[in-house]
Amino acid sequence: MSIESLRLLVVDDDPEDILILRALLRSIPNFKFELIEAQSLEDGLSALHTHGAQTDLIFVDYLLNDATGLELLHRIRKAAYHQPIIMMTGQGSEQVATEVMRAGASNYLVKGKATAIQLERVVTQAILKARETQRDAWHAEEKMRAARHVQQLNSRLNNDLEMARRIQGQLMPAVFPEIEGIQCHSLYEPAVDLGGDYYDVVPLDGGKRLGLLMADVSGHGVGAALIAVMAKMSFRNACTRFSD
Repeated sequence: MSIESLRLLVVDDDPEDILILRALLRSIPNFKFELIEAQSLEDGLSALHTHGAQTDLIFVDYLLNDATGLELLHRIRKAAYHQPIIMMTGQGSEQVATEVMRAGASNYLVKGKATAIQLERVVTQAILKARETQRDAWHAEEKMRAARHVQQLNSRLNNDLEMARRIQGQLMPAVFPEIEGIQCHSLYEPAVDLGGDYYDVVPLDGGKRLGLLMADVSGHGVGAALIAVMAKMSFRNACTRFSD
C-alpha cells in the first residue's frame, strides 16, 4: 500500500471481529496503521470526538448492541465528520449493500469473507477518493474566496468611481455669469462614469467679457478626468492673470 501510516477507528461490539480485522490489516504488506477500538455507538462517537481530525477512516459494524451501523453513520455525518466509512456486515446481500452505500458509506465488507487484498483495495480507494473530494472542496472554496475578493474590489472601485463622477460634475459651473446680451446654457451627459469632457465660463474685465473653455480630452476614465482637472486649474489661473 502506497498510503502513509493511517489512524483507523473501528466500532464493533464483537472483540473477535476486531481481532480478525487487525490481523487482516497487519497482513497487508508495508501497511502501517494505528487502530482505535470502540464497542458501541457512544464509545465510537466519543473516540471520534477525541481523535476526529487525525482519523483517516472508520470501520462500522452494521449491527451494534445499542444501535445500527446506519444510525452511527448518520450521527457521524450530523456531527460534521467527513471521514470515509466502511460498513462491515455479516449479510452480503445486494439490499444491504445498496442501503449502506445510499446512506453515505464509502464501501462495505462482508465479515468472514474479506481478504487482505480486498481490504487493502477498499481502504485505499476510500481514502484516495476522500482526499480527492477534500481537495476539490478546498479548490472550490478558494475559487469562492477569490470571487468574493474580486467582488469586494469591484464594489470599492465602483464606489470610488461614483465619488469621482460626482466630484467631476462639480467641476462644471453650477451658475453662469450674467452679462448683458449674452445667455449661457449647457447640457453635460458623459458617456461613461469618468471622462475628459469639460467646459467652463469665467467673467473677465468686471463682467464685460467672458472666458470660455470647452475641452475634450482623448480617452476616458480616471486619466482623462485628471487631465480635465488640470485644464480647469490652468484655465482659471490664466483668467485671473488676464483680469489682473
